[in-house]
Amino acid sequence: MQLLPKEFFRLTWGQYNCRVRGWMRLDEDKWEHTRLLYSILYNVNADEKDRKTPAQLLPLRKDRRAALLSAPDPVAAEAARRALIERIKKRDNLN
Repeated sequence: MQLLPKEFFRLTWGQYNCRVRGWMRLDEDKWEHTRLLYSILYNVNADEKDRKTPAQLLPLRKDRRAALLSAPDPVAAEAARRALIERIKKRDNLN
């Protein structure tokens, strides 16, 4: 759904933020789809020992977030989690 300029300027900050996050989620889903197609094409043409996962072929930002949040070392995981939360707060002006 595309907004007309008149409707855009009537949005509250929260509504605008929800629309932007929704668009980002849709964009991430499109990249996930592209990555899966790419991995299928790559793995069909690769030897069995050279096959790779979709994350190895085309890393996405969500993979990095998941790796930070699931770090095996609890101290490092907590420090990375706090750093990630601080970056998100700074990015979204939630201080």
